[in-house]
Amino acid sequence: MSNICAIIFSNKRPMQCDLLLKSFWRQCLDNDSIDKYAIYKAEDQGFQSAYSVCMEENDESIIFIKEKDFYCDTYNIFKSDYDYVLFMTDDTIFTNPFSVESCVKLMQSNQMILNFSLRLGHNTKYCYSLNADQGLPTDIKKIERNKTEFLLWDWTKAKFDWGYPLEVSSSILRAKDLRLFSQLSSYSNPNVMEWLLDSFKKLKNETNMSASFSKSVA
Repeated sequence: MSNICAIIFSNKRPMQCDLLLKSFWRQCLDNDSIDKYAIYKAEDQGFQSAYSVCMEENDESIIFIKEKDFYCDTYNIFKSDYDYVLFMTDDTIFTNPFSVESCVKLMQSNQMILNFSLRLGHNTKYCYSLNADQGLPTDIKKIERNKTEFLLWDWTKAKFDWGYPLEVSSSILRAKDLRLFSQLSSYSNPNVMEWLLDSFKKLKNETNMSASFSKSVA
């Protein structure tokens, strides 16, 4: 597999982080081949103690980083060594089996794909952030690779979640894009990072495709 890392953001939610990690372990078929980092924020000893339990109860291969400078803590992970980054937040739960390698291979085969979303699929018909129903993109197409079904669409023409490619809850992005973004931007937390990423997508209009599994896995 090409170099890929997973970066988890968690802010004073150790129990949610624990559920995320356990569901990821259960559903990601190739999690052992991915470098995993959890950047967490614990403002008092109670939260720190709970995160310590989370660390003890999950795979020791996860590198936990207590947040000091969010920008540096995040950028230092992907600034040189990785080709792809899977972002996750502690309110994500994985619900169906999937392979990260299959996502990466699809992105490698089509350089027009800006992101691979694990949270979208033909079943995601409601946009939570805007409290609105959402239909599938009009140009969406289904393809099959190695008995796995994927969806492809033009995010520049899509609405709601389908037109929001650069998000950090459960998407795979190209590290080269993130390095350029980080050289142009400064971000202090995941919300600001995602807001700035959404503005950054205007520079990536030529990379106009998004991908997902046929049914969402997160």
